[in-house]
Amino acid sequence: MNILAICNEKEEENIQLRSVSKEKIALSSEEKWDIWEYQNAEAFQEFVEEEPYLEVAYVDAIMESGLHAAKEVRRNCRDASLVIIADEQTSPMKYLKPDIQPQALLLRPLKVKETSEVLGDLYHHLQSEKEENTDVFILEERNQEKRIPFQKIAYFEARNKKIYAVVENQEYSFYDTMVNLEERLPAYFVRCHRSYLVNSKKVKGVYVKKGEVELEHNMVLPLSRTYRKVVKEMIG
Repeated sequence: MNILAICNEKEEENIQLRSVSKEKIALSSEEKWDIWEYQNAEAFQEFVEEEPYLEVAYVDAIMESGLHAAKEVRRNCRDASLVIIADEQTSPMKYLKPDIQPQALLLRPLKVKETSEVLGDLYHHLQSEKEENTDVFILEERNQEKRIPFQKIAYFEARNKKIYAVVENQEYSFYDTMVNLEERLPAYFVRCHRSYLVNSKKVKGVYVKKGEVELEHNMVLPLSRTYRKVVKEMIG
C-alpha cells in the first residue's frame, strides 16, 4: 500500500488535490494508495514520525510550522517525493534547501490545469522509476509492501527474532531467516557474522585483527573468524 499525505490548512485546495491525485494515480499505476490529510502541521509531523513508508507528501510551506513539517518529511522519509505548496510572494530560498529538497512546486492560487500537469508528471516519474528499478528487495511490514533498491542497503541484521534491512540511518524490519534471506540476495551480499549480511559494495575496509568491517557513513560491523576468508575474498 502506497501512502500520500497532505499537510495543508485550506480545505478547498485539499479537495482539488485529492481529486487530481486520484486521477493521476489511476492513470499511472494499478497500485493501491491511501490518502491522509492534515490541516495542522503538528499532527502531520506526528504521522510522518510514525510512518516510514510515506511515498508522497504535499506540504503547505506558508502555514504555521509548514517549513518545519517539510523538513520532517525529508528527515524521516528520505525517499519520499515532496511537493511544496507556496505562492509567488514566498521566497524560494525558504524551501529550496538541502534539508527539504522538494521534487515539485505548486503555486497559489492553485489552478486545476497546472495542478494536473505538475502531479501528472510526478506520478508518471514515480511509476517509471519503479518499472526501471527492478533490482530491489521487497519486504512486507505491517501489511505494507516496501521496495528498497539493493544498492541502498548497507547490511541486514538478525535481531530479536526479526531481520532488519539497514539503509543509512533507517532500518526496516521483517520476518525471515538468514539462510532464506541469503538465497534471495545478489552475490555481493556476504556473511561477515552469523547475524550480519553485508553489502560488499558499501565496505570501505576489513580489519581482521580488530574483527571489524567498516562501511560507508561510519558504520562498523563485527567480523567473525568463520567468515574472514569469505569476506576478504569478496572485498579483494
